[in-house]
Amino acid sequence: MKKSDAWLYLIGGILAIVFGIIHFYKPAAWIPWLLFIVGIIVGFFAIQEKELKPMLWATLLMVLVSYFGSAAFAANMAVIGNILTAFLFVYVPAAVVILMKYPFIKK
Repeated sequence: MKKSDAWLYLIGGILAIVFGIIHFYKPAAWIPWLLFIVGIIVGFFAIQEKELKPMLWATLLMVLVSYFGSAAFAANMAVIGNILTAFLFVYVPAAVVILMKYPFIKK
């Protein structure tokens, strides 16, 4: 993975944390849409052909952990549940884009 790709993937996670906290204290309808667009950008540009498979696994694990974590933290620690939900808004679209790219890998 190139350094710029790793930074883009990391920036998507940082934006999810920041906007997850902002959305908890001041809900806005545009925040999930912004995170969704960031996820699509991460899926298209952050992942090159040779690293699709490892990134697919990493992204799918991030989605699973975020999904179950957001459900577990929703009642007692709502801020953390909101951050994990924001991760879902970033990494689910990224996973879908990666899955769409996967069949076209040159083997």
